[in-house]
Amino acid sequence: MALNAPPVHRVEVSERKEIKIQGVQHVDSFTPTEIALETNQGYLLLSGEGLHIVQLSLDEGLLVVNGFLHGLRYRDTRVRARETGKKLWARILK
Repeated sequence: MALNAPPVHRVEVSERKEIKIQGVQHVDSFTPTEIALETNQGYLLLSGEGLHIVQLSLDEGLLVVNGFLHGLRYRDTRVRARETGKKLWARILK
């Protein structure tokens, strides 16, 4: 990548069975039905069945997932921070 080049963000879905994502910065959580990750373009949620992380390279910003994809959704990272704060307070006040 050239100096001062904008960061690459790409989502590639093949037959709803393989998902390749470039620009991944962090994987927050994963289950067979949902993967939550942060990309250079925002927070991304993948939902599906039998989701399995095949390859993860944070140095390259690459994530490869197999499984059946139902959908993907971007969320504002500020929303995630507020929700995390609410969950923390709920646990403290319990």
